[in-house]
Amino acid sequence: MARDLVRQAKACGLRLLHSQSWAVNKDWMLAANLAADLDT
Repeated sequence: MARDLVRQAKACGLRLLHSQSWAVNKDWMLAANLAADLDT
């Protein structure tokens, strides 16, 4: 179950932390997690 959630979060963009800024990456993680929640 947990592995599926991590796999899904990565598929929705969680692996794409491309900024050097913590604030930008934090907001990207929030958006990716929201997208993963909407997808389930």
